[in-house]
Amino acid sequence: MSAGIKGNGILLILFILFIFYGTMLPYDLTTDAAIIRDNMDSIRWTPLVRPDGSRESIPDMVSNILLFVPLGALIGLVTLRRRKRISWSLILGLALIGSALLSGLVETLQLFSISRITSVTDLLTNTLGGLIGAVLLALFLQVLRTPRLQWAERGNIPAPELLLAAYLAILFLSATIPFDISLDIGHIKSGLKAVRLNPFSDPTPPSKMLGTALWLAGLSFLLCLVLYRRRSFHRRRGGRLLAVLTALAGIAVYTSLVEMLQVFIGSRVAATRDILAGLGGSVYGALWFLLLNPSVTAANGTPPEISAKARDRARFLRLFAIHYFLFLAHGALYPYVFVRPEALSRSISSALVPFASYYGKTNALALFDFLGGILRFIPLGFLLQGHGRAQRGSRKWSAVLICLLIGALLEGIQLVVAGRYTDSSDIIAAGCGGYAGWRVWRWWDGRVAEKNRPRGTETAAANR
Repeated sequence: MSAGIKGNGILLILFILFIFYGTMLPYDLTTDAAIIRDNMDSIRWTPLVRPDGSRESIPDMVSNILLFVPLGALIGLVTLRRRKRISWSLILGLALIGSALLSGLVETLQLFSISRITSVTDLLTNTLGGLIGAVLLALFLQVLRTPRLQWAERGNIPAPELLLAAYLAILFLSATIPFDISLDIGHIKSGLKAVRLNPFSDPTPPSKMLGTALWLAGLSFLLCLVLYRRRSFHRRRGGRLLAVLTALAGIAVYTSLVEMLQVFIGSRVAATRDILAGLGGSVYGALWFLLLNPSVTAANGTPPEISAKARDRARFLRLFAIHYFLFLAHGALYPYVFVRPEALSRSISSALVPFASYYGKTNALALFDFLGGILRFIPLGFLLQGHGRAQRGSRKWSAVLICLLIGALLEGIQLVVAGRYTDSSDIIAAGCGGYAGWRVWRWWDGRVAEKNRPRGTETAAANR
């Protein structure tokens, strides 16, 4: 059995176990014949309709679909590894049948649960999710990885520029959520009156300003990196300092425009203090850029030695990993209001059972909460790949272990932070994020290796 089959097969088994674990909460199983008969009588046979005639909850149906999307993709990956020729009809059929069988088994087991209700809607939406997962896998393999669209491998959009664009998009979304933008004159007047012009009388706590500074520090570093890659900067004497000053000026304009936008958002208030926090963070990010060797950034100049380039890339990843850890720590410990240790017992018992806290939430909210925990740790898992000459296997497990330890540390500290609740499921999400970050790094490192491979090597390897 190849490593790919083994790895994807293990992931498939673990995800199936996760589905059983999550869908059977709170594990109030019973063998009472009367309760089982009542559950059979209350089965929701009519799809998309509740017993009272109302429509099924759309968020619940969407979450049921999303829950089985990874299952369909994993079934497709395992099938692809076992066959020399790709048969998408077979893969889609196996994903459809496998998702339907697993969902049917789950819905049958829920007949023995006191608080769960068996529903045909769940069966249909889960099956649809598995099919969508297989279709997305097919689209990814057939479209994104075809030679016609390998723009990333050809370097048409370099990695720093692509990362900067993604970072700006995330910053813009975070500055406009919950998207309650209004152009009503009365609303704009209220927003203008609420502007906090005096930074010294602003009641915003310093801890919130720290979050703004950390966000803008990352933007400042990436902007300096992208600017210095331009020939007009890195070939000029004093180009690094000029790139830094240009980046700081650009961020000053950006933060001012973002605060002006807050006037049009009903749930936000514009404040000059946020501009100052952003400028402080941008200076912090610029200092990080100045600590780096120019060889890691002057990609358009004379290429440095391979060893020096690898060493500088490793240093870049380590510095950014430290910064991202500070960002994670701030998000976990905000608002930095600590309580006495004797209050620990309030949440330890419920925190030890993974995903137990999700049972009180809607399916969609629980699913997005877990996915959010994974997404938070994917960048850290990626950045942790910059250490030494470790083999792929050790890199993978070190990223998972470090993310698990950091997640456990932050969740443990949250026991004494007011307004925070420790949850062991967040630790599991951290480990999953570390693994996903390693997968992203593996893909990215392979693309870099292919791009730097001398021409003619691919033909020789294919004829070998």
